Amino acid sequence: QEPILRTNFYTDDGGIARAAMAAAAPLQYLSRNPFEPVHVDRVTFEVDFAETIDAAFITGLELPRRVVRPGEPVVVRTLLQTYLGDEFSVTTELPIDGETPDGVYMLRVGGGSEAVRWTVDRMPGRFMPEDLPHLIDVLNFDERNDRLHLEIADRQLGMTVEDRVLPGLPHTTFETLRHAVPAGKIGPVFGDPLVEHEEPADLYIVGEREITIAVYRFARPR
Repeated sequence: QEPILRTNFYTDDGGIARAAMAAAAPLQYLSRNPFEPVHVDRVTFEVDFAETIDAAFITGLELPRRVVRPGEPVVVRTLLQTYLGDEFSVTTELPIDGETPDGVYMLRVGGGSEAVRWTVDRMPGRFMPEDLPHLIDVLNFDERNDRLHLEIADRQLGMTVEDRVLPGLPHTTFETLRHAVPAGKIGPVFGDPLVEHEEPADLYIVGEREITIAVYRFARPR
């Protein structure tokens, strides 16, 4: 089978314990999988640690413009505060494709655990393994905690069918597929991401913020 490779960053007084639990979790899922026996050939860990709390809390978002034209970037200034109280900001430009339809979209900014939750909430069908390779694919999914995760998503309804994402389905098509595909091979998708971006932070990012933006072809130019 394909190897399971995971790399992440943890902090606070329970960081070492949480890192150990995250490293051991794939072995637990493999040993209890209902699909076929698994024999582990090799397990390797590399650990770097320091006796500091390297964390930053998201305290707010600032957007010079919340209404942009298709093809213009959304400029996001994320406000953060470190564990010891230092304040700083990270400015990111998120590109909007020139073919993006007019409408209202959701901008989300958060840490790794929040980014995992966005994905699981958006397409839960992807995380219901059908066989051992699918389980290994799920176990290889993770989001770095030392990254600032940003996404812009629409509010359309779609679904996953056997791990394929079908975003933006008409309601009649959604209902037809929901009744035609066997249970366990299908799941809803809530909101297709237009933009996904990671910004290296070298700190454990805590919290999330979300705000609506609009794409409108007649908006005033920058």
